[in-house]
Amino acid sequence: MNDNHDGERPQPAGNIDISRHTVSLPWDEVTASYDGTEPGVSMRWNKDGKPFGIAKNGKEITAVFEEEGIYSVEISAPGFQSKTGGVIVVLDDSVPYEKEGSFRFRKLWNVAVVMGRVGGKSEGNLVIPGTLGGLPVAGMENLNYD
Repeated sequence: MNDNHDGERPQPAGNIDISRHTVSLPWDEVTASYDGTEPGVSMRWNKDGKPFGIAKNGKEITAVFEEEGIYSVEISAPGFQSKTGGVIVVLDDSVPYEKEGSFRFRKLWNVAVVMGRVGGKSEGNLVIPGTLGGLPVAGMENLNYD
């Protein structure tokens, strides 16, 4: 019997960094890196919450995305719970966006991704609604709204 349940194991302590947070198709290369000190670290990309591609030993992994999706990086190390981070949104610019209020957005998976403002830049703080098109807005802290 395994007495070491995931809830009892710590997560890796390092940070996951990603070279870009939004990518438009056609495909751009994206690199994720991990700065932790745990031995035996491996990394793998996830797409829409499911494993994508092959895990790679080491603290850096690169991918070229060919499909829309919400991608993240999963870190694994012996004796630790896995840790997920480094979210990137991949969009196909040839697909038309939708408009609601003063925002352009795309429905992707089960979230709305803000593409920008209708009418360009605004003065002062930009307030983004929690939902667009009936879906929660994703990745607001990682997107550029210029």
